[in-house]
Amino acid sequence: MRWQGRGGLAAWTLATGMALVGMPAQAQRLGLLEAVQLDGQLVYKLPPGGGKPAPVLREVTGGALYQRLQRESNEGLLRTLLAMDAAAQRTAGVQNIQPTWLLNAEEDGGFARRGFWLRGKGGEQWQAEPYVDLPVDEASVEDGGFEEIFAHELGHVFLRRLLPHLPEGYSRTPHGSPVVTDEATAFDEGFATHMQGLVRRYTHNARLRAFDQGLRWKPLTSLWQSNTDRELRLQGMRQNLFVHAQLPITGTDALRLRRDLSSMFDRSRLKNGNQMLASEGFIATVFYQAQLTGAEGESTLPARYQPLFDALRQLNGQPLKPSTHLLPALVQATPDAALRKSLAHWLVNLSYGATVRPTLSQQVAQLAERGQLGDMEAFVAGLKPLRSELAKLADQAADDPARLTAGLAESIWLLNAASPIEAGKDKLPLTLDLNTAEAEHLRTLPGVGPATAAKLVASREQYGPFRSLVDFCERGELPPGTATLLEQMREAALAAGPYSRE
Repeated sequence: MRWQGRGGLAAWTLATGMALVGMPAQAQRLGLLEAVQLDGQLVYKLPPGGGKPAPVLREVTGGALYQRLQRESNEGLLRTLLAMDAAAQRTAGVQNIQPTWLLNAEEDGGFARRGFWLRGKGGEQWQAEPYVDLPVDEASVEDGGFEEIFAHELGHVFLRRLLPHLPEGYSRTPHGSPVVTDEATAFDEGFATHMQGLVRRYTHNARLRAFDQGLRWKPLTSLWQSNTDRELRLQGMRQNLFVHAQLPITGTDALRLRRDLSSMFDRSRLKNGNQMLASEGFIATVFYQAQLTGAEGESTLPARYQPLFDALRQLNGQPLKPSTHLLPALVQATPDAALRKSLAHWLVNLSYGATVRPTLSQQVAQLAERGQLGDMEAFVAGLKPLRSELAKLADQAADDPARLTAGLAESIWLLNAASPIEAGKDKLPLTLDLNTAEAEHLRTLPGVGPATAAKLVASREQYGPFRSLVDFCERGELPPGTATLLEQMREAALAAGPYSRE
């Protein structure tokens, strides 16, 4: 995930040293790395066996920043995060636990990467380990920004260790907390985001706690998109906002962007099941509730996460594809009965049954509309029977997790080279899934104008997802010949294949 800026928040004072009850006396080691440069240029070498060039790095073992990070590793929440990484390594089958590597990067951003050359006195040794690539300085450690972003990227590292077969998805749209992309991207980013929620709950950092409580608000800064996204991901995750349909930002330009990045939600409308599983915000909500509801304390986190780590490792043994519904697949693969039941219950309840029985989530949307209007009589009358149905559905899904995908459809990916999107410095062709795309995306297709796009979305909401291109064309009453053009776009998407994200 890309992050803007080094410091994010203002400086903060360290919490007093605090031993964690039940934690090992010797904490997992944080290895601080810096890039080796030659004539001002970063040095890269091909890994053993060839492939993409990897950076040459050296370990930092002194200096003020190093000392500060060592204090955090022994006294702060970072100690628990490192213990969780040690548990992830053991679950992945690592015999000799390696340090948790952190590269102090030059460029802004945060990434989870794998593989580097470690330069030492004896030469350069290949390390096939994942590592966090993140700018860090004393100010970012002081203000808690480092702790939160590092936890997010460490979530990616956990997945790289435990779920190396995680597929890549077809969406090329830059991801963000409110953006619907694809299930693989949403699973990866959603898991990482829920780790930020863990930090906000257990941080020792007084300034980060104050920021989380809204006590460090400054005029205008919250209006910048990356700042909006940062706080939306936390508040939206806690409030289950991402289950709701977005309201596009008002305006006539950049329509897709106004839909994708909108932080406004219609509490009386729900996303469909396919959209929810392609939303990193929704995935984060499920992991956050399943893992942190009822958590007894910080020191219990490594043990609490062990069943989930086991489940991720089990999922890694499945034949995963871009079309795999990953969160339901994780529930099915979970060997721990208690965790399997918990995940199934949270998925059904938080989605209001959308992945299992879309007609039930439609009833929830109708109730939500009455609730938003303050219609007490209608709301109370519908509350008890819907709660009962949801509870029954959740119990059935816990007993038979295969039910979790009963309300879903296969993705139908199209590639539209005529509608490029900006992804960082690159321009990429738009890829869209007919079962998650909104009207603003559908309008980019041949033969689909504003009225037809609205009609197709309404049809999908009322009658369920599209089962094929033919179904899509018939329900939209598209002009003759359009099916052929869309089939070409379908073939182009398959030929281009999944998109590899940083």
